[in-house]
Amino acid sequence: MKKDKKGWLKWTGISVLLLGVMITAVLASKGLAETVHSGIGPIETLILKESENQTSWSTSIGTLTDGYSVALDGTKPFYKYLDVETLIANPALKVGTYDFYFDHLRVPDGYWAYWAAKGVDENATGDWQAVMWDILNGRTPMFYLEVSAGGSEFHLLDGLLKEAFGDSIPLRVSQDYPLATYHYGGWVTDANDDETYINVQMTFTKEAEVSLRVESPDTWTIDGCGYLDVYIHLANMHDLYALDIALAFDPDILEVVDLILDDPLDPFSEGINLEPVAGWFDAGYWAVNKADNTAGTIQYATTQKRPAEPVSGAGDVAKIRFRAKALAVDTPVAIEKAEFSDRDSFLVGRPVVFTDPAAEITTTFSTDAGLDLDIIRLDASTVQLQWPKPAVNSGIEGYVLHKSKLPYFELGEADFEITTGFDETGDPITYDDEVLGDVIDNWFYALQLTCENDFASPLSWQVGKFEFELFETPTTDFSMIGLIFDNPNLVKAQDLGNHIENNLYTGSVDVLTISTWNPVAQTFTSYVYTTIAPGFDIFSKQAYRVEIDIDGVTSGSVIWAQVGKLPEITPDTYTLYQTATTDFNWILQPLDMVSITNTTQLAEAIEASASGEVEVLSIALWNPVAQSLTSYIRPHSSTTRFGYPYRVEVKIKDGHSVVWPVD
Repeated sequence: MKKDKKGWLKWTGISVLLLGVMITAVLASKGLAETVHSGIGPIETLILKESENQTSWSTSIGTLTDGYSVALDGTKPFYKYLDVETLIANPALKVGTYDFYFDHLRVPDGYWAYWAAKGVDENATGDWQAVMWDILNGRTPMFYLEVSAGGSEFHLLDGLLKEAFGDSIPLRVSQDYPLATYHYGGWVTDANDDETYINVQMTFTKEAEVSLRVESPDTWTIDGCGYLDVYIHLANMHDLYALDIALAFDPDILEVVDLILDDPLDPFSEGINLEPVAGWFDAGYWAVNKADNTAGTIQYATTQKRPAEPVSGAGDVAKIRFRAKALAVDTPVAIEKAEFSDRDSFLVGRPVVFTDPAAEITTTFSTDAGLDLDIIRLDASTVQLQWPKPAVNSGIEGYVLHKSKLPYFELGEADFEITTGFDETGDPITYDDEVLGDVIDNWFYALQLTCENDFASPLSWQVGKFEFELFETPTTDFSMIGLIFDNPNLVKAQDLGNHIENNLYTGSVDVLTISTWNPVAQTFTSYVYTTIAPGFDIFSKQAYRVEIDIDGVTSGSVIWAQVGKLPEITPDTYTLYQTATTDFNWILQPLDMVSITNTTQLAEAIEASASGEVEVLSIALWNPVAQSLTSYIRPHSSTTRFGYPYRVEVKIKDGHSVVWPVD
C-alpha cells in the first residue's frame, strides 16, 4: 500500500475511494478452528440474475468477490426476485440445500423500524412475522443455495417463504427495502467433502441518474467569445459520500475554462478545474478534478469528509465552464463513467442511468455576440464602418475588417485584411474608409471577431458601397440604376429621389422623374419627383430609370452613392414576360453572379436557371451618353457588371412568363 502524489492511498492501483467495494468474499475453513481464509473455495464463478415477474430475467451487476448490486424501485408495489444464473465450482458442490444467514450486526439506520412497521419485532406473531424476526436475528436462514441435478443445477430460495409456507421460489426482496449494503454467510460442501464458509455481499440501491443541465432550460448554445456553464446533476441518490465521474467532449470544438485560481499552497488548484457546487454534496477532498483540453476529457472524483453526513435525493455537484473553439451544431458531451459510494466505500446508485450524449452544445457567433457590422456615408468621400463595443469580460480580444471588390466573398478571398486604425474610444467602434467617388471599384466589407482563446468568428453579414454615374446630356437626361442594398429608408420613389439628391460625391442635382418598367404593358411607369407625393413602391435588386437636372450645366455627370447591408441571396427575383407586342424585361445582374462578365454568359445563365424553357433573344445596355440602348444578339457580346441593369428580350416556350433565377 502506498500514497500517490495526490495523497490518496492505493492498493494495487485501485484508489481508496472505491477500495471498499472490492470486498473479497470471506471464506473460512471449518477444520481450521474457523480461521478466515482469503481464497474463494470451490466457487469460481457465481453470477446472479434478477426479475420482477419471474419470467423475464436480466443479469445482476457484480460478482462473488466484489459483491452484488441490485436496483430497487420503491414506487413499485411488488418484489424483485434473485436467482442463480451461472455457478461454476471446482470441485463441484455436493447436491443439497445450503443455509445462508443474515448478518444482523451490520444494518443501516432505520432498519429495525422498517420491520417493526410490518409487525416484525420481538413480540411478532402471525403466519410469517415471527419467522421473519428469527431470520433477521440470524437464527433462521435468509435464503438457501439449492444444488440439484447431480451438482449441475442451482437456485437461490427465499428463506421466509420456505420456512413459513413451504414454498420453493427465488429469493424475494420488497421494492421498498431499505437501501444499504447487507451481508449473508453460509457453509457449502464440495465433492471432496471440504466445507467452506461463503460471505455474500448485496447492495440494494436505486438506479441513480446522472445528467448535465444549464441554468436556462434548453439554452445549450455558446454564442461568440462567451461561455456556457454546465452543471453535473445527480438524482435518485441515496447515502452518497464519494463519486467518480468522467466525461468526454470534442476538443476541436470546445474547451473547458479553469474555475479555480492556481494556489501554490493547494496542489488541487493546478491545471483546469471544475468548480464544486456546495449546499447538497459538500466535497471535502479531491482525488481528481481535471479537464484535459487536448484529449477532450473531464474527470471529477471527490469525497465528503467527516463529520459530513451522506446525502440522498438530488443536487448539483460540479460546474463545468465551456467556451467555443470552432463553430458546430449539437456537438456532444458524453458521460463515460459514473460511480458512487457510501461512507463505507460500498457502491451505491447502480446501475447508473444517463443518456448518451448527455448534452449537445451548439456554438455560434451571432449579432448578439457583437458580430454586427453596419456602414454609413460619413461625408462625400468617406464611408464609416461601425460595430458594437464589446461588454467587459465579453472575451472579445480583437477585430479583423475584411475588404473586397467582390460581394459575398468568403474568408480568405478579401483584397485587404484591416487590423488597425479603429477608433475604439466610443460605442460603436468605427473605421473610416475614403472610397467614395469611384464608380470603377465598389467595395464590400465583413467583420471578424477574435476571442481570447484564439477562436475567430466567421465573417459577419457584409456591407458595402455601390455607386452609379448619372448623366445630363443636350438631349434627354436618363440614367439606369439599381437598388443594391437593403435599406429600410428606401420604400417609395420619393425616398429614392431624396436619397439621390443628398448622396452625391460632388455637385448638386434635381431629380425630375423616376420610372419603373412595366413588363406586361411593355412601357415605363413614371413618377414626377415631388416632396409631397410618395410615388410607387421600390425594392432592392430592381432596376429604375432616373431623370435628373444637374445644376449649372447642360451636359455632365455626377456620382451617386449607396451604402448598406447586402441583401440575402434569394431565388425567383425576376419575372420575365413574353407579350403580344414586345418581350422586354429589366433586370440587374445579381450581385452573387460575379463570374458573369459578358452578355453571352448572362443569357446562358438565364436560360440555364429559369423556371421554364426560355430563349434569350437579346440583351441591351443603356448608353447614358448617347441616351440610347445598345442591343447584343449572340454571338455578339459586350461586357457586363454585377449590380448593373440590363434589358433582356426573351422567347418563352410554354406560357407567358418564367421566373429567374430558381434554385
